Amino acid sequence: MKKIICISAVSFLLSACTTMSPDLAIPILQADTSKMLGLGSSDEITVTNVSMSKPDALGSQVISYRATTDKGRILDCEAHVIPGLPLQEPTVSTPTCKPVKTYNK
Repeated sequence: MKKIICISAVSFLLSACTTMSPDLAIPILQADTSKMLGLGSSDEITVTNVSMSKPDALGSQVISYRATTDKGRILDCEAHVIPGLPLQEPTVSTPTCKPVKTYNK
């Protein structure tokens, strides 16, 4: 009987892990991408085409998006969203970006 209660408690706690919607991830991605690019402010970058993969077995997801700077640089970026434990916020890893277009000419 104790095993059933313990297994139920652990299952309940793991099911309560918090996740993040793409709308909540955009400001974090915008700030992290602007820092990575050495921009003065996150206002100098626009994040579009945000999509999230299906969660893996541990609940982690890959979020992909397109970042466009005010100067016309376009980058395709990815980051990982790791679900938080109960009462903790999910975390977003530092994004990795690949340039699509360098500058407007």
